[in-house]
Amino acid sequence: MRRLIVVAGPAGSGKSEFSAKLAKKLSLNWIDFDDDIDELISKNAEIISKSGMEKFLAANREARYQNLIRRAKESIAQGRSLIISAPFSREVQSEELWQEKFREIVEQGVTPKLIWINTPADVRRTRITKRNAKRDSEKANLQLDEIELPKIGHIAVAGSVPFEDLPQLDLGS
Repeated sequence: MRRLIVVAGPAGSGKSEFSAKLAKKLSLNWIDFDDDIDELISKNAEIISKSGMEKFLAANREARYQNLIRRAKESIAQGRSLIISAPFSREVQSEELWQEKFREIVEQGVTPKLIWINTPADVRRTRITKRNAKRDSEKANLQLDEIELPKIGHIAVAGSVPFEDLPQLDLGS
């Protein structure tokens, strides 16, 4: 049976590290929202230098999500189960937005299972600073508030706890 596990959370929460380890443990493919971010940044360096990184990323948000969902749909159509990771910050706050984002996947008979990575703001700030990624060039200066938990059904995971120390997750089949 095909399944889709969606790992979401704010910048620096540990989505990628958690997803990589979960994908390995479950022998699933994994697609990350930032897989192609360095290429996108390189191709648009001039625009970014004029508008700033955060404005550029905001302007390209929907196209990046469409690409992520398209890749997930293709994998599912080929009979694969997989994990995708991305912030999904707006979508997890609205059942309507969540359903719309995953409508075509649900139409393939797959209901996404959300895992929310909940990590304190001070830990996220430290991680963002340490990874020193181009995409984060302006994030270290932003106020990283505590993030509201999703308003849709989810499994909460403490992003500050090592993967190996987390309790067993009930992901269904």
